[in-house]
Amino acid sequence: MPNDDIGCATVDKLIEKLTNTVGTSIDRATPFQISFLMTYRSFISPKQLLHELQLRYFMPPPKLEMTSEEFKVFKFAKLFPIRLAVIQILKYWITKHGHDFISKNSDTEALLMEWNQFVSNIGKSSERFMQNVTTQLQETLEKVIKEESMLLERKNSMRMSFKYYNSTLWQKLFSSKKKNLQLLDYPFKELAKQMTQMESNYFVAILPRECLNQNWNKNKDSASNITALIQRTNVTVHLLTWSILQYTELQERVNALSKVIKLAKELQCLNNFHGCFEVIGALNSIAIHRLKQTWSLVSKELMDDFKQLEQFVSPMKNFKTMRQAVKSNVPPLLPYLGIFLTDFTFIDESNEDVLNGKINFYKNFKLSTVIQELQALQKVQYEFTVIPEIEELLYKKETFTEDELIAMSMKLEKKQ
Repeated sequence: MPNDDIGCATVDKLIEKLTNTVGTSIDRATPFQISFLMTYRSFISPKQLLHELQLRYFMPPPKLEMTSEEFKVFKFAKLFPIRLAVIQILKYWITKHGHDFISKNSDTEALLMEWNQFVSNIGKSSERFMQNVTTQLQETLEKVIKEESMLLERKNSMRMSFKYYNSTLWQKLFSSKKKNLQLLDYPFKELAKQMTQMESNYFVAILPRECLNQNWNKNKDSASNITALIQRTNVTVHLLTWSILQYTELQERVNALSKVIKLAKELQCLNNFHGCFEVIGALNSIAIHRLKQTWSLVSKELMDDFKQLEQFVSPMKNFKTMRQAVKSNVPPLLPYLGIFLTDFTFIDESNEDVLNGKINFYKNFKLSTVIQELQALQKVQYEFTVIPEIEELLYKKETFTEDELIAMSMKLEKKQ
């Protein structure tokens, strides 16, 4: 860990460490402060954190009876720097983690009530500086809440700020072919872009708190974006599997399977490694893998591509190939989410939350390191034009089970 970080400590000591550095700013927080505010939810709630910061801000003198000179020394040498540090942490918290203040639930309402009371108490100070600070804090919070709320609305709609393709022109291109186009009727390169944009929307919306305590397994409401991307993955695998099995004619099925291989290759070229993993998962599903006749007619060139893609997404050596690709390629890039979930799970299960009655902050620091790697990939986003017709097909809800897909496969090619 960096030199300014600590291994194990009580909550009080962690708060003390959090607020003993004057000079913290939006761009100059210490590694410990960054890690703390990114992972504190693993051991304390936002309301509890705010309460602890209040106790720190209004800390009493070290002894009840003090001379006026002793109190003056305490106030300017100890109390004032701590209060300034608390205020700076509050500013950093609401600016970098404004999402903590916008969830529409009773916990957030209680947090905002406590915030307002805290800021009001700060403003009662006789010092003009502190009165100005309260105004700045409230204005900053109001601005952050407004911006975060608008961003959340865009993310929830999964439309973000991307343009839509001219549907009339797009339909004209395909009107001579057939009506009621299926997914694989569209060009594989365009399918890759649409899949990438959709999946990227979920990925960039993932918040630090979703990565803690294996929330995607244990408390899915607290990991809505991770959960949504996992569900999206399962739907996509089944959708692509069905898209191949829908063709009863052998050559049509070969063409469909070949197009899906090309789709996987294009996703790799777009740095959408998550989508690439999905497509290879569909191709390796029981229902598709067993189609010996179909596979035998796929060109050697595409089979070579398929084998290369299988190696690329292989979990061997802890996804070594994909990890190297993430490091060596320039964003925008969508990593396979399972790699991050594997890392979060390993850290969570191999490190105790509490050691000798103290918070094991070494665990939090390790978690925050991986979260920051994820956040670095969220900064540069894809901006492909959305095509509503393809988007609608991709959002199509799953209506078939794995057993049903296997049954379809068995009808197409009997077991040999």
